Parts: sequence; C-alpha cells; structure tokens
Amino acid sequence: MADSAKFASVMENFRRVFHEPYYRDYIGDDIDARLSAAGFEGITAETHFMTRVWSARKPIAEAS
Repeated sequence: MADSAKFASVMENFRRVFHEPYYRDYIGDDIDARLSAAGFEGITAETHFMTRVWSARKPIAEAS
C-alpha cells in the first residue's frame, strides 16, 4: 500500500464494505520481496488506477 498512499482510505474501506478479511494483509504485503524470495527475476510492477500488475520471470532450472 506504500506505493498507493492516495488510495489508502479507499483500500482500507474495501475490506469492510466487501467483507474481505484477508485484504488488509494483502495490501500491506511486499509482493516484490515474495516474488524475489521465490526465485523470480526482472520483477516489474505497474499501477493502473486501483489495480497493481506484476510481471516477472522464473529462470528455468538447470538439469543436474
């Protein structure tokens, strides 16, 4: 949510209005860090109004 400060109150109210109990955790989660920890590379994110879209690549594992 840090990247969308102007929508903070709307995002906070969304979980109340639509009974989304996990939404607060989601909006506070660091998705970039989670993708990186899972091995993704080239992580980019774009915001389009109130939608955040991530794009990343997962390298192909080398055969052993």
